[in-house]
Amino acid sequence: MSLLSIRAVTLAVLFCASAAAQNPEQERQLSAGRDLRALGHYREALQVFTNLLRDAEQHGAAAVFEAAILDDLAVTEQGLGNFAAAETRLTRSIAILKASGASARETAPVEGHLGEVYLEEGRPREAEPLFRRVLETRQKETPADPANTAVALADLAMARKHLGKLGEAETLLRQAGALLENRFGPDHPMVASILGPLASTLTKQTHYKEALALTERTWRILSKDPRVADPDLINTMSALGFLYCMTGQPKEAEFYARQAVAKAEAIYGPDHARLGWHLANYADVMKRIGHKNEAKAAQQRATAILARNQQANPVRHTVNVNALR
Repeated sequence: MSLLSIRAVTLAVLFCASAAAQNPEQERQLSAGRDLRALGHYREALQVFTNLLRDAEQHGAAAVFEAAILDDLAVTEQGLGNFAAAETRLTRSIAILKASGASARETAPVEGHLGEVYLEEGRPREAEPLFRRVLETRQKETPADPANTAVALADLAMARKHLGKLGEAETLLRQAGALLENRFGPDHPMVASILGPLASTLTKQTHYKEALALTERTWRILSKDPRVADPDLINTMSALGFLYCMTGQPKEAEFYARQAVAKAEAIYGPDHARLGWHLANYADVMKRIGHKNEAKAAQQRATAILARNQQANPVRHTVNVNALR
């Protein structure tokens, strides 16, 4: 999952377990777990979903509810960097849904999440067919939901980006953005969730000025909406730091890159992989603007954090610092 993934925004389309919840207490716990995760409190959210799954298994809950809890658990494990655990949860969720006779439409969100885990693990060739299948499902729905279609387009775009097909990724993301802007208007967080990946793709093509304009627009949208979670704001700040650096604005670059690190450490803690990514980005910015000693210290810390996380989660093939851009 890119840090500016389409699914990063709290309001993005997710598999909805609440529709299958059997009582108000289950709905309350689901909401509490998702709120915790949105704030970056992954371990607390993991405990909530683990308890829900245990209760569902003990009391013979509906298959679709159990599958949905597994999906929530997987997304939370993904946030913790536990990609192997997330993959196991998602595979089980899909198996339960298929065994219960679920439609392609019902399994599509979980398959999308599995594809994103594959991207996190550096496996875009395995992710791409999942995303294509999800997109085909969404396009066949009657009536088609533009938000679901846009999510599927954006996911496929990220797979193409990771395969080096930047032009194709850009085209898909612009299509997704047009769908969402037409559906929600220009200033909705769902629109911003496309602008981030599009800016990232343009950055990869060294189109820094357009990428910065899109990232500034993303920041304006997200920072005004109280429903948007802190992790999404942090990712955008890191991207702003790099892009201000690359467009000759060192003061702004240092401010946003530094703020991203401070806020990341506050919500993730001092040893989380996501903090490592933001530190690596900060180190890059500091080096580029001539603060070499600070850059060296930040890079040393980032390298140590990322190495520890890679050892703890050996399934990860690469530490993709460039996910920030």
